[in-house]
Amino acid sequence: MRERNTIEFRIEAAEGGAAAAIAAAKPDALVLPVTPEQASGAKPLAERTITLGDGVEAEVRRRAGSKTFAGEDGETALLPTYGHGPAPYVLLAGLGAAPDGAAWRAAAVHAARQALRAKLERLAVRLPAEA
Repeated sequence: MRERNTIEFRIEAAEGGAAAAIAAAKPDALVLPVTPEQASGAKPLAERTITLGDGVEAEVRRRAGSKTFAGEDGETALLPTYGHGPAPYVLLAGLGAAPDGAAWRAAAVHAARQALRAKLERLAVRLPAEA
């Protein structure tokens, strides 16, 4: 049994690409590290191999426009996918404008804390090749 307020990390690879790996993991949420450029719409949120659904993309753009999530350091947002994504929720984690190793670690910490608050147990993270 897992201790309260702990997260178990496990790294897995699956045949068939990112979408297959995420589906195989059966996560409660897909964690997407997001830069301000991605939040604003200047760059895509995810690779084409991961379908988020128009509603999720539109909600991220709406939040960026209203300044409730802009992809900055320390920001998180938990969005339901309403069955149109690879998991019940997408958990956005801000990377800031110039993400380095420290920004990636901080985003992981903030995402994990948000997941604990929401009582999510299984997270999938799709890292870009350049991460």
